[in-house]
Amino acid sequence: RATIATFWHIPWPNAETFGICPWKEEIIQGLLGSTIVGFHTQFHCNNFMECVDRFLESKIDREIQAVSQSGRQSLIRPYPISIEWPPKVLGRVPDSRACRSEVLRQFGLPDDVRLVVGVERFDYTKGIIDRMRAIEALLDRAPAWKDRLVFIQVAAPTRSKLDSYARLQTEAEQLARDINARQRCRHGPIKLVVRHYEQEEVFGLFRAADACIVSSLHDGMNLVAKEFVAAREDNRGVLVLSSFTGASREMQEALIVNPYDTEALASAI
Repeated sequence: RATIATFWHIPWPNAETFGICPWKEEIIQGLLGSTIVGFHTQFHCNNFMECVDRFLESKIDREIQAVSQSGRQSLIRPYPISIEWPPKVLGRVPDSRACRSEVLRQFGLPDDVRLVVGVERFDYTKGIIDRMRAIEALLDRAPAWKDRLVFIQVAAPTRSKLDSYARLQTEAEQLARDINARQRCRHGPIKLVVRHYEQEEVFGLFRAADACIVSSLHDGMNLVAKEFVAAREDNRGVLVLSSFTGASREMQEALIVNPYDTEALASAI
């Protein structure tokens, strides 16, 4: 008789993709043991309902978004996760002008440079490689930006014992070196910082930036996008946001991009 709520934190695929999984019926059956199954977006709820309809014998009520099986009902609901508001950490972060001065000093950059930032953990779903390639595409297309634009990517190492994550970090570090060597700018267009940033440092970087890139290839929500906007007490700064994030369905004033399209991403930047 317990009430059980399960929240699925990552995107739920469509039925064609989910159909590849050999244990699809068992996974759905297990989730439907919950009273409420939550997802980030209505889109993911729809995908889940489609998978239930395709792979399991059950009764689906689309009007109330519920699945009934063996006399037990499960409600399927969107719960778009967000951040603390207002973020308490902002009380300890200087204003945008002071943050910008500190970031420029830290990286040895001139006052007139445009700062574009990204803050992620090293994860192959986050599109870190793609945004660096877009920065280079922009500089190749518009060489006048070469000494006027710097991209600071903070990437925290994670799951580095797994080969795919270790390879991503190695590839990103090599790509940053290669781009900086090819572009021959005074200060190098890409600053790749491989370490964990504390929350105050992250919000300080956001306040210093002219733009933030969130180029996830697939993301349930993405809170970096929301944190960037929350950090900007001056209502300045531009968010370049992947259409493959749950956040893109809420943050329509961002520049919505396809991170797989390098030239379009470069244009947005």
